[in-house]
Amino acid sequence: MLSGIKKIQLFIIFFLSVITCDLKAWDFFVYHTSDVLPEISVKSIKPFDLYESKIKTFFFKTQEMPCSFYSGKISVSYSKLKQVSGIDNRVYIFVVPGEFSGKGGQLKKADGEIVRYVFVRENCSAAEFCHELCHAIAGLGDEYGGNPAAYPENMRKAKGKTVYPNLTWYENDFYEWKDIVDTKKYFSGGVGYDNGIFHAYENCLMKDLSQPLCPICCFYLQKALEKY
Repeated sequence: MLSGIKKIQLFIIFFLSVITCDLKAWDFFVYHTSDVLPEISVKSIKPFDLYESKIKTFFFKTQEMPCSFYSGKISVSYSKLKQVSGIDNRVYIFVVPGEFSGKGGQLKKADGEIVRYVFVRENCSAAEFCHELCHAIAGLGDEYGGNPAAYPENMRKAKGKTVYPNLTWYENDFYEWKDIVDTKKYFSGGVGYDNGIFHAYENCLMKDLSQPLCPICCFYLQKALEKY
């Protein structure tokens, strides 16, 4: 439970975030606990490297993070995230001490604003950081499975669409990808499900951090990045 003083301190930090927006670029608001500024860079990962000049980074030191840990995993406090402004060109990046897998995404608030967020550990690789940014900026989904169950029917949209632009529930010939790639057969697996959902390329950063982004993911990421 946070004390009253700590809640006020966290609110002040988030308030400062709200008043320093620049709509001419992507703003990375980086929150960290260390006295040393974390190394946050996208210059080694394509196509992020093409947009480095369009990213402005602001650092905020804090001891309070909107998350907790359990069994070596990070649990996001979405109620705290809802307190920040969902400005479309802003990504909230929380650099948290400890060992865990990163987490990134988009949180839709009741007023329609979307909070783009990333949680990474202090010693994370550039590939892991960029993987989580793909979730936050472009809404891309993970391209790996794990759960033998099929992708839920209620998550499927018309004409093979899902909520993730890089995933489809069509097994082949997804209409949105025809002008981007010439492949007709897709690979099973995505957002934790082994079946009922497919991605276009066998290898991609959204599946394996040792791989580059595939053409499909690059297309949707660049489309999102070029909004500003």
